[in-house]
Amino acid sequence: MADATPEASKTRRVLYKATKLAVFLTIVGLGIQTGTAFFEKSGPTRTQAEKATPESEVGDWTFAGEGLSVAVRSIDASDAEKELRGTGDAGSVDPSIPKGESESGILELLASRPPTVKAADGRRGWRQTISGIEVYAETCKSGGGDRLAVARAAWSSSGSGLTLLEIRPEAVTGGNERLAKRSFPAPKGLTELAQRVTTKGIVTGYLLTTRESLVDAGQAMTTSLTSGGWSVEPVELGEEVSAKTMACRRGEERWQVVVFRDGTAADQTMIMCIRE
Repeated sequence: MADATPEASKTRRVLYKATKLAVFLTIVGLGIQTGTAFFEKSGPTRTQAEKATPESEVGDWTFAGEGLSVAVRSIDASDAEKELRGTGDAGSVDPSIPKGESESGILELLASRPPTVKAADGRRGWRQTISGIEVYAETCKSGGGDRLAVARAAWSSSGSGLTLLEIRPEAVTGGNERLAKRSFPAPKGLTELAQRVTTKGIVTGYLLTTRESLVDAGQAMTTSLTSGGWSVEPVELGEEVSAKTMACRRGEERWQVVVFRDGTAADQTMIMCIRE
C-alpha cells in the first residue's frame, strides 16, 4: 500500500495540472470570444479599405508575455473532431521563437500522457478529454528538442455549437512583454491573460481578469482611467447585468473597455480593452 502512494500522488498532480491548464485555456478563449462580441456591438464599423491600412491594423491575439498566437471561433458540434485534428496543417516551428512558460507547461502535461499518434519524423499527437474539454495537440522536433506545433481545445458554447481555441508558437514583432507599458493605467490586482499585437509590435488590445465583482471591477477601472487623464463615457447596450461598456478618450487616443462576467469561466470578471 505504501509503495502505491507516490504513484497515486503523482497521478493526482498530473490530473490537477491538466485540469488547471484546460480551465485556463477555456478562460482565455471565452474571454476573447465574449469580449469581442460585446465590443462589436458598440465599436465603430470599419470598411475593408480601412482595415487594409497600417494605421488601422488591429493585430492578432497572443498569450501575454508568450510567443503563442491565440485564435478563437465558433464551430458546429458535428465538426468537432475534424476541426480539432485539423488537416495536417500544424507545420514546423521556427527554433528562433523562444519557448515560453505556457508552451513549456503544455509540453510537460503532454509528456505525462502517452501520445495517440507517433510519426517517424518525431511528430507526436495527443487526443484527450480533460475536465469535459476536448483537446488535441501536436508536437514536433525543432532546434534539437520538442516544440508545440499546435494545440486546440473545444467546449460547449451557446446553443448546439462549440467554441474552438487554437494556439501556435509565433514570433511577435516588437515583442510581447508582460511588463510592456499600457496605453492607460489599470487597477492593481489584475492578471493579464492576452494581448492583441500588430505586426509592428503595437499593442491594440488587452484581456485582463480579476476576482472582483462586475460592479467593483467596473468602478475600479473607471477610477483608474480618470486618474490617468482619460474621459470615460458609459455605452448603453441593454446588457448592464452581464457587462459594462465604456468609451474612453484622451487626446487622439480612443479605446473601448468592456467589463463582463462569465460564470462558465471560473466566475472570473474579464476586462477587454480594444483600441478603436
